[in-house]
Amino acid sequence: MSTQDLARQEAERKLPASEIARQWWQVAIRTADAVLVSAWTVPILVGVGILLRIVRYASDRSLWLDESYLALNLSTRSYSDLVGTLDFNQGAPVGFLVLEKAMVQAFGNGEHILRLLPFLVGCASVLLFVVVARDLLTRRAVPIALLLFAVLDPFVYYSAEAKQYGFDVFATLVLLALFHRALRRSGSSRWFAAFGVAGVAAPWFSHPSVFLLAGMGVVAIALALRDRDSRKVARWVVTGALWLVSFGVEWVLSIRHLHQLQATVTGGTGDGHGSTSRHVLKGLYLMFSVPGELPRTVVGVTALLTVAGAYVVARRRPAVVGAIVLGTLALLVAGDLHRYPVGQRFILFLMPVAVLLIAACATELVTLARGGLGLAIAAVVAAMIFVPALAKALPRFVDPPDSEPTRQLLADLQARWHAGDTLYLFQNSQYAFRYYLTCDGCNSRARSERALWPFRAIHGPAQTAPAVESQSPALVVGSGGSDQLADYRRDLGGLAGKQRVWLLFTHYYPLDLESLTTPLNARGTQLAAIRRGSAVLYLYDFDR
Repeated sequence: MSTQDLARQEAERKLPASEIARQWWQVAIRTADAVLVSAWTVPILVGVGILLRIVRYASDRSLWLDESYLALNLSTRSYSDLVGTLDFNQGAPVGFLVLEKAMVQAFGNGEHILRLLPFLVGCASVLLFVVVARDLLTRRAVPIALLLFAVLDPFVYYSAEAKQYGFDVFATLVLLALFHRALRRSGSSRWFAAFGVAGVAAPWFSHPSVFLLAGMGVVAIALALRDRDSRKVARWVVTGALWLVSFGVEWVLSIRHLHQLQATVTGGTGDGHGSTSRHVLKGLYLMFSVPGELPRTVVGVTALLTVAGAYVVARRRPAVVGAIVLGTLALLVAGDLHRYPVGQRFILFLMPVAVLLIAACATELVTLARGGLGLAIAAVVAAMIFVPALAKALPRFVDPPDSEPTRQLLADLQARWHAGDTLYLFQNSQYAFRYYLTCDGCNSRARSERALWPFRAIHGPAQTAPAVESQSPALVVGSGGSDQLADYRRDLGGLAGKQRVWLLFTHYYPLDLESLTTPLNARGTQLAAIRRGSAVLYLYDFDR
């Protein structure tokens, strides 16, 4: 019955309100069902997901603090120097670093080159997600899961960032796809070999992949023991041993050098990656808020749907769900032992799994709840999750965000620079500053900017290690220490008496603009202010 037919019936005769509501619900169900099973729905959603990633990549935003840290390492170090302790408290899998270094060496160290591999992997993840979803979910659940994966901002954002977290997502999907096939087609040596090779390679491109590999290995061996198949047991034990050797080499070359980074990110913050069991569990519980960027009001709903979805999927694919559960437990143990930060971008690798489980539960809920009240509950739950995700995706598609546009602010500064001016770099601003003044092909002004603000490039292992040593009175570099605000106030004392001082502030968290401008206004007069995103460039007169 079409909507026109319903309207005509209502006009011809009076129906009870409950009957009208029931008929409209039936129309809604049939319409939604037709969309979900349409042959065009999945290709359209794949196109939407890839388009969102293309737009974000093409927006060409400036490198932010963490990206500039890694970019400086890739630009200045040889391949062999990428093994071990990196400058500025950075860490990434060796395979990822080698691939990025090869791109830099071949094509230069511009932003687009640094982000090209994560972008390609992000687009490939959309296609691979469809494969995994079809393996694990019912036909009607696949488009629901794909819609979330296509538009949720963390998946889009990390497809256009020069960091390894997009590789974490891709590794999860590769392992899920191959694990399912290796078990289902146990007689096929081709799929088993492919999964074995993927398990050997995964830790070199994604450190958290070892948690899923641990769960998958245990489940595979347990199933072989259940079947009393000694050949399978031996094959899986040998494969697991190869995975351990591969991870051990990666640990020696890279992971064991990350103790300072681990200490930095497991310091006990309340909603990310803490130092106690409570913080570890909270970091996992908040996954759809941090890094998922959904409102905290829906965290409980997403957690409940994820757990229920695990039960739903376990009826179809118990081995896969068992491996996921064991891998999550391994993650929590590592977090409790301070060996891995459980929270924020570090658990992005689990979000594709959670999206799949939520879609499975949502579909089951709609299937079971055919009555008006059940459908209303399903609609409310869907609106709580999908509406916020879409509400963020649309404006960011139209106007991709750029939180720390250092490149643009440097262009603004050069256009307004007068002879005799001074530039003060806030401590965290010096890393992107150095990157843009030494980048090959980032902008045509780099040579003239280096002439205005000459410096010597330096480095060190600490996160606050200086990257720039001024070679001119026109450039003052902020000092870094344990007390950011106190260091900043001391820096300002050295600017007294200068008439035109430009101050560049990027990534000043946990400080805010008020705490930055209060000592400025007490010492001088503001002449100009240029704000882009969360970054700001001030001009002050300190000649009193």
